[in-house]
Amino acid sequence: SGLFDSASKFGGAIAMPLIVWMIYTFDWRLTFLIIGSVGILWVIAWYFIYAENPEEHKRISPSEVRIIRDGQKQHHGDKTVLPMKWYKLLR
Repeated sequence: SGLFDSASKFGGAIAMPLIVWMIYTFDWRLTFLIIGSVGILWVIAWYFIYAENPEEHKRISPSEVRIIRDGQKQHHGDKTVLPMKWYKLLR
């Protein structure tokens, strides 16, 4: 989470001068299309790479799934509980 947080701030710091340069060099319309295209390509890649559960991921072995699930278990009294799915929170 620390790496993600610092990378997102670094990306924001790099993106602004890059976008200004693109607008200056090309045009705001082309810059808009390029940024939108990158976003669409990212969504397509995410669709094929992401899996909701580690068990469904193609490149995760059963031993890695056990390690992931053991790290997610939380003990509340005498119950062992797994984290809740995001979509259930938004219902």
